[in-house]
Amino acid sequence: RFHFLPLNEDCTMQALALSKDTLEILKNMSAINNSLKFEEGSVLKTVSPAGSVIMEATVAETFPITFSIYELNKFLNVLNLPTMKDAELMFEDDKKVVIKAGKTKINYFFANEGFVQHPGKTVVLPTVDLDVIVTEQDLDGFTRAAAALGHKILEFRAEGGNAFLVASTPEMDTSNDYVVELCDTEAEDGSYRIKAENFRVLNGDYHIQVCAKGIMRVQHQTRPIACFFGLERTA
Repeated sequence: RFHFLPLNEDCTMQALALSKDTLEILKNMSAINNSLKFEEGSVLKTVSPAGSVIMEATVAETFPITFSIYELNKFLNVLNLPTMKDAELMFEDDKKVVIKAGKTKINYFFANEGFVQHPGKTVVLPTVDLDVIVTEQDLDGFTRAAAALGHKILEFRAEGGNAFLVASTPEMDTSNDYVVELCDTEAEDGSYRIKAENFRVLNGDYHIQVCAKGIMRVQHQTRPIACFFGLERTA
């Protein structure tokens, strides 16, 4: 819900401009869940509708209030309009944000908090059963190959003292698995799988920690961004 208004008076509200990095984070979050609760402060969190993916990020901006956006893609599309270049967000109450750019402004109204999912407290892994680093180069090549082969599962595997990243379609006897050897490991042999379609991460090197009890933590190596993925059951 938004509409254009003429600027007839000077706006004295506090202005907040979103950085390119923050917009990139928000775009990635919109692919996980198209609704988002912005909490007061600098930490953004989202969770997929099924609860199997959580993303957390600390951004450069500090939001002055807590508010919710129901259609995050629409909100980002508004900020991407040619007339909204270098727009600033201005908060005057808990009902809406004023998006201002040059001689144009938009009153963009918040959603009811009850319609927006939020993951709550930060996830803490109870144990770490596999710990590896995956480089941006390896990850980029892997995701491209997995897509080309049409694989549905991303698997981290510990086997014989080595750790591997595997793309496969386990239900197919003739699955053309794509395998990347990552490093030596002292972890016990094990297979940890997530759905390939859920693995939505920004470019970069990642520290991967897997808890055999059912969750994987994927931490960006140079940015304060972490994703958590629920593991798929294996036979």
